[in-house]
Amino acid sequence: MKKGFRLGEFELFWLRGGSFELDGGAMFGVVPKALWSKKYPANEDNTISMVAWPLLIKTPDSLVLIETGLGNKLTEKQKQIFRVKEEWNVIGDLDDMGIRREDIDYVILTHYDFDHAGGVVMKDEESGGYYLTFPGAQHIIQTMK
Repeated sequence: MKKGFRLGEFELFWLRGGSFELDGGAMFGVVPKALWSKKYPANEDNTISMVAWPLLIKTPDSLVLIETGLGNKLTEKQKQIFRVKEEWNVIGDLDDMGIRREDIDYVILTHYDFDHAGGVVMKDEESGGYYLTFPGAQHIIQTMK
């Protein structure tokens, strides 16, 4: 069973949404490397390690997923470009907890970058088709006004 932690009535779990590497300069933009590299040291080719781990929150009434991770749709070329180190395994983690993907009530996305929302839609390995990963969930994302 996956280990979580309690926060009042809530139980929280990190799920394995994938890990990868990105160019540190691209991530931090105008912030000088001398500053960001103190907290996030870059390797020899200036990349930094990143994780895309969704947070599952079990409330007394519902199952809430914040972010969905990388998903399973990246091509081999995209995996090379983004230097994927650990594959997406959110469904496997949920299975290990006895939770079906259809059981998720809410998916909250902070924004729609590939590492946060890549798992909203899944690729069916057999048919090659695509479908909602969490079909019973209300998906929540902010709107621009």
